[in-house]
Amino acid sequence: MIPGLYKLKAALIAGILSFLFLSAQAQTLKDYLTKGDRFYMRKDYENALVHYLEALHLDADDPQTNLRIGLSYMNRENYRDAVGYLEKAYQLNPVIDPHIDYHLAMAYQEDQQYAKALDHYRVLKAKNRSLAAVATQKIKECTLADAIMRMPSKATVAPLQGEINTSFREISPLISRDGGTLIFTSNRSEDDYLIKSGSNFSDVYIARREESKWGIPQKISDAINVKLNETATSVSADGKTLFLCYAEGGGDIYTSTFENGEWTTPVALNRFINHPQYRESAASVSPDGKKLFFSSNRAGGRGGYDIYVSELGANGQWGRPSNLGSAINTRWDEDRPFLHNDSTLYFSSNGHATLGNSDILKTTLREGRWSPPENLGHPINTTGDDGYFVMTADGRSGYYARRRRDDPGNTDIFSITFTSPP
Repeated sequence: MIPGLYKLKAALIAGILSFLFLSAQAQTLKDYLTKGDRFYMRKDYENALVHYLEALHLDADDPQTNLRIGLSYMNRENYRDAVGYLEKAYQLNPVIDPHIDYHLAMAYQEDQQYAKALDHYRVLKAKNRSLAAVATQKIKECTLADAIMRMPSKATVAPLQGEINTSFREISPLISRDGGTLIFTSNRSEDDYLIKSGSNFSDVYIARREESKWGIPQKISDAINVKLNETATSVSADGKTLFLCYAEGGGDIYTSTFENGEWTTPVALNRFINHPQYRESAASVSPDGKKLFFSSNRAGGRGGYDIYVSELGANGQWGRPSNLGSAINTRWDEDRPFLHNDSTLYFSSNGHATLGNSDILKTTLREGRWSPPENLGHPINTTGDDGYFVMTADGRSGYYARRRRDDPGNTDIFSITFTSPP
C-alpha cells in the first residue's frame, strides 16, 4: 500500500473513533441525567446525586448538570454544597431556569451570605410578580439577619451531651421547674426495617439529671406512647399534667396526669381546643394552670398557624379561645408557644422578620396588649428551623430544638445559658 494511503486511512479511522467516542460520551451524559431525573422526581435526592455527579465527571461545565446537583443538595438541605453548583450553573447560563435567582438566593441565605442573597432576591422581585411577596419577605429576613449577626445575643448555645441526642430527630424539650427532669420527643429506633420504611414513629422520653449530666432516657409510659406519633408539648408547673399532641382528628391536644406513680391514658381536650376539621400542633399551659396557649390552622385566623389562648372555666373545661391578634399572628405560621410567666410569651414564627425559616421570638403583655415580637438573635436562632423553646423557672437556662448542621434532615436538642436575661 502506498505510504501516504496508510496515513490517510489511519487519519480516517482516528476520526471515526473520535466521533464514536464523543457520541458515546454525549449519550452517556444524557443517560446519567435521565437516570438522575427519575430518582429526583421520586424525591430520592441521594440516588439522584449519584447519577448527576457521574454526569459531572463527563462534562464539568454542563449548566444543566450543575443546576440539577445544586437543586438536589438544596432538597437535602445541604445549602453549603448547593451554593457552588448553583453559582456555576448561573455563570454558565444566567437564564438556565426561570427561578434560578430564587434558588441561588435561598442557598446564599441558608449559607449566611446575606449580601449575595439580597442581590438575587431583588432581581427576583423585579422580574417575577408571582414571587414578589416571597421576595419582599426574604429581603426583610436577610436585612435583619445581617444586622443580627453583627450583634449576637448574650447567650451560649450547645447540644445536650450524653444520650439525649442521637442521629434521629429529637424535638420538644420540656423542663421541670427545678431543672432536674427533662421530657422530650424522639423517633430513635434500632429496627432497620422501621427506619428504612420511615415507620420509626416518635415517642415521648424522660431523663433525669445525674449530677452534671443527663441520665439514660427512658420511654415515659406505655399509656402515652400508643399512637403513630406522639409529641409532649407542655407540662404543668407541678409536673403532674402533661399536654400531648396526637395525630387524631388531623392533630389534636390531649392531657395525661401522673397518679399513683403512673401516667394515665391521655384524654382529648374539648372541641373549643380541638377543632374537628383543623390541626392543633402545640400547646403551653400557664404557670397557674388557668390559661392555655395553643397553635392551630383553623379557619378565621390570619393565615397559616395562629396562636390562640383559652381560659379554664369554673367547670374545669377550657373555654372558647381567642386569637392573639395581628401583633403576634401573621399571614404565615406562628407556632410552638411557651409562656414563661404571666407576661412573657415565646413562640416560633416564619412570618415576622427572621434569620430564615422559623425563628424564636418573644413578646410581653403590657396593659392588656402584646408588645411587638423581638427576635432572640444569633446564636440562638439560625437560618434553619428553630423552635420548641422552653425556659427554666429562674430564667437562666433555656432548651430548644434546632436542625443539625451535619445532618439537616434531623434535629437535636440544645441548651442555652443566658449571660443576661433574654
